[in-house]
Amino acid sequence: MQTNREKLKKIKAFIFDMDGTLWLGNQTINGAKETLGFLAEKSFAFFFFTNNSSKNPTEYVKKLKRLKLGRYQKKHIMTSGDVAAAYLKKQSPNPTVYVCGTKTLKAQLKKAGITVVNQYGRTIDFAVLGFDRELTYKKLTILTDYIMDGVPYLATNPDDVCPLEGGRFLVDCRSMAKMIENATGKVPVYLGKPEQPTIDYILSKTGLKPEEIAMVGDRLYTDIKTAQKAGMLSIAVLSGEMTRGDIEKSDVKPDLVYADVAEMLADLKEIF
Repeated sequence: MQTNREKLKKIKAFIFDMDGTLWLGNQTINGAKETLGFLAEKSFAFFFFTNNSSKNPTEYVKKLKRLKLGRYQKKHIMTSGDVAAAYLKKQSPNPTVYVCGTKTLKAQLKKAGITVVNQYGRTIDFAVLGFDRELTYKKLTILTDYIMDGVPYLATNPDDVCPLEGGRFLVDCRSMAKMIENATGKVPVYLGKPEQPTIDYILSKTGLKPEEIAMVGDRLYTDIKTAQKAGMLSIAVLSGEMTRGDIEKSDVKPDLVYADVAEMLADLKEIF
């Protein structure tokens, strides 16, 4: 029987989470640059997937460059905003939505051919909650009005917090959704990792079989669970939210566990 480490030999593409895996805030994590450089040298395909819908792929291309992690193109980046756009377009060729999210997310959906309204009273197909770092009470009110009208309600990602340097964090999408649930009794359909729309999007984007993909991330309930559900190789790094104690208590078990991507790189160099 193959060990999980031996399964690495069949991997053709790596998908990296970003916050907590490659960086915390504006501080790169040990080994991030070297790991990406090694994979490029060995001609692996690799992508970056973040549940953070507050920014678009172009902004992540700029951040990777700014942090000196390499020069990449938009095709290398996947976000829960991309998944939301793909999901909405599958439901209707010309969907109309209200978005409680950043200007960036709204622009991303508009670019995908989705009509975004900014006020209550229009007929819409979906109400969408994103990781809204520009949240206002007015936006919450419009969102909850649509939800209480019975409009289908989506959320881009189920993250409770977005990790920062020094153990700090930002309130993320699911924490906002919990507030809305407390007021309305309604729970959204989540689209980001680890939900099926994300798995479908990843497989479509890469064109690979699940067993040919390794998912690298710092969260059990998003990154590792996505890989587990999809049949991908799951690689946990303990540089962000996850701890060994979390793994011991969880039913979701990573295939491989490393302190950070630097420790993972040491293993990759032995294998490849």
